[in-house]
Amino acid sequence: MKPLLPVLAIVVALTGGHARANVLEYALPELVGLSGAPPETTWVVYTGDVAVVTAVSLNITGLVSQLGVLECGQPPTPAVWTLDIGVSVRKPLEADYWSGLATLSETGTFDVTVALSPGGFTGLDPGDVIAVEYTFAPSAFPASCTPVGDPPLGATGSITLVLEVDYPIPLDASTWGRIKALYAD
Repeated sequence: MKPLLPVLAIVVALTGGHARANVLEYALPELVGLSGAPPETTWVVYTGDVAVVTAVSLNITGLVSQLGVLECGQPPTPAVWTLDIGVSVRKPLEADYWSGLATLSETGTFDVTVALSPGGFTGLDPGDVIAVEYTFAPSAFPASCTPVGDPPLGATGSITLVLEVDYPIPLDASTWGRIKALYAD
């Protein structure tokens, strides 16, 4: 057992006490629906331990039933009118947020992960509230383009908020003394 203790001491020293990492998933059924609806916000209450947020994303499944057509420029040139999924995640009363955008440019089923850019909260405490702001709508297009026919249309089937977090593990200051004492013989 004594030969393994130096290795254990090095591992603990290198990890700095951050040994537990998790991926937390929160289903958001209240955001599921058709494209073109007004932006929506839902709330998640974090009930876990104190955590450091390392990544935030949204997993979304659904169906794009039709894309739109745009005519752009002179002479008019046809272009595809796509659907956008926009997401921001924040804690209330904080100005900074995590955000991301995905563009759907093909018809059929989709399973997309919108990885959000860092910039928001980095810590979570039990009881913290997280706001998820979500938009699923036809993409904006330049003023030089004109829609022809119906706009793009889609529907979401499931939406899941994914938080990647580290749980700091506090180290007792007496731990190092105990390890040294084992080698004092």
